[in-house]
Amino acid sequence: MLRFLTDSHVPPAISQAARKLGSLEITPLREWHGGIYLHEHDPKLLALAWDERLTIVTYDVNTFPLHVKARLESGLDHAGVVYVSARYRQNDIGTIARGLVQLWKAEHAADWTNRIYFLDK
Repeated sequence: MLRFLTDSHVPPAISQAARKLGSLEITPLREWHGGIYLHEHDPKLLALAWDERLTIVTYDVNTFPLHVKARLESGLDHAGVVYVSARYRQNDIGTIARGLVQLWKAEHAADWTNRIYFLDK
C-alpha cells in the first residue's frame, strides 16, 4: 500500500491539504516519530522509510538520487521515491497535493519497492 513521507523541504501544508482531498496516508517528516528525524541524512532516511514501507516525497533531484542509487548498488531496497518537479513552486500547495492524491488513487495498491516517480505538471 502506498504511504507517503514528505521530506524536510516539502511544506507540511501539502500533507494537510492532501489529507483533506483524499483518504491517503501522508506524513510530514517533522511529524513522523515526533520529528526526531527532521535533520537526518538522506541515506539513513531512506533506510528508516524502507523499514516502515514509506515512499519519500522530495524536491531534491540533485543529491537524493545519488543516495537512492548508492542504496540500490549496495543491494538494498527502498520503498519508493516521488520527486516533485521544479515546475511546481514550493508554495503551490493545492496543485502538489492534488497531484499526490491522484497518484495515490491510481497506484495505492501497487508495490512501490524501488519505484521512482516524477510528479510533473
